[in-house]
Amino acid sequence: MTVFFSHKILICSKRCDFLILIYSFTLRLYWIMRKSEQYRIIPELKIILEYFCGKTGLIDLVEHRKILIQDNDYDSNFNSITDFRDTDFVASRKDVAAYVEFTKSTPKMIGKRRAAILADTPQQTVIPAIYILKTQDLPFQIEIFSTLAAAINWVNLSDDDLEILEDIFKEMRNNAICK
Repeated sequence: MTVFFSHKILICSKRCDFLILIYSFTLRLYWIMRKSEQYRIIPELKIILEYFCGKTGLIDLVEHRKILIQDNDYDSNFNSITDFRDTDFVASRKDVAAYVEFTKSTPKMIGKRRAAILADTPQQTVIPAIYILKTQDLPFQIEIFSTLAAAINWVNLSDDDLEILEDIFKEMRNNAICK
């Protein structure tokens, strides 16, 4: 059996199942970052940018966060801007409560920071609003905005950074494969 992995051809013997598992895991990581959940960390600005599109549920959010917090540039004290404007949440109040528990039980997610949520519709606003209410005891502050300019001001960035961040969000949007 032949398996294609990282542009190399591997000939499998007894370890083929293991190689396929590694290949599947690597492909899954790539797929997560290419499809509907993406992020960029800009250490110079101490900011994390996140973009979501298509149907987004609890599992999507949890898997995205698990990958994000493992990034070497991740810092829980960096401010963040999360763009949900192209998202259709598939979540209930129970899902939000489960995500709150995941947040509270994951120390790397808790830091002193400001987070801006970008949303256009009531449906995109209600899920983050419930999350905000249930995490008021944590050290981060979250607000919901409809424009990137307002979000940038909230996370203490300069108006001069607007064009750079717009370009990054545009790149993420163009690279996304929405469900």
